[in-house]
Amino acid sequence: METIEEARVYLDLPQMYSNKENRKPSANVILKQKPNSLINENQKKSISIFVSSAVDGLEPDKVKVVDYYLLTDLSEKIVNALKIMKPIEDAIVVFEPQKNAFNTGSEKFSAIVTLKLKPCTLINEDQKKTIRDFVSSTVEGLELDKIEIFEV
Repeated sequence: METIEEARVYLDLPQMYSNKENRKPSANVILKQKPNSLINENQKKSISIFVSSAVDGLEPDKVKVVDYYLLTDLSEKIVNALKIMKPIEDAIVVFEPQKNAFNTGSEKFSAIVTLKLKPCTLINEDQKKTIRDFVSSTVEGLELDKIEIFEV
């Protein structure tokens, strides 16, 4: 597709891990569009059909197409909000699809929050809890235990 700059496909193939699992294969496709271009619902549906045709047993409705810029926009909003906290000079927030959570019908993610602290400052456990609460409330399906916080 001409409007797509980059695409990443994350497959969950339970049959590769164990023959006993009854779960069906699923996938997430993260699309990064070219500047000033959009992907419409029909294109997303075509991508789902295309990806599902490449994997035995993968149904198109088990392929979720995710907008990279939506995740980037959320990251920027979270970073700007975190900078209000006194010890935080800067932050990076990265969302990653959870490998075994794609069968739920909505996208599931984990988050890695890297905090650059101001010199001679520390962040305590209460502040980390506040950050986790804030980040999880910003992204549907993001559970508190799926948010890692690193300090640099």
